[in-house]
Amino acid sequence: MKRTALITLCIGIATAILFYRWALSSSPIPGPVDADKLIRAVHAYTLDLKARGIAVGETCSLDELIRSGFLNPEDASGFDGMEVEISSDMIDTMPQSILARVVMPDGHEFAVLGDGSVQSVKR
Repeated sequence: MKRTALITLCIGIATAILFYRWALSSSPIPGPVDADKLIRAVHAYTLDLKARGIAVGETCSLDELIRSGFLNPEDASGFDGMEVEISSDMIDTMPQSILARVVMPDGHEFAVLGDGSVQSVKR
């Protein structure tokens, strides 16, 4: 279930990024995002925190996954310049649950929901 949720998340975020950049049309196409590595990174990160007796927060940032060595920057280069928060406990059976939030460089914020939809949200 978590794998499906994360794949949905990656597709949703990629769609939002492509649409957003297409709308601006002056921005280059984003780099790749390796969904499998992102799935494994979130899972390994939460397991590591639990093993060290540290409480797992509701979300983890893409920056934290990279800083802590669970994800290589090139595996998420499609998110360069953006703030990405990913749900630590993705529940894809809840269509309105937020799987991730992405803040674009200009401040626009999008949420990827459990049903795969991407919505613009206010901060």
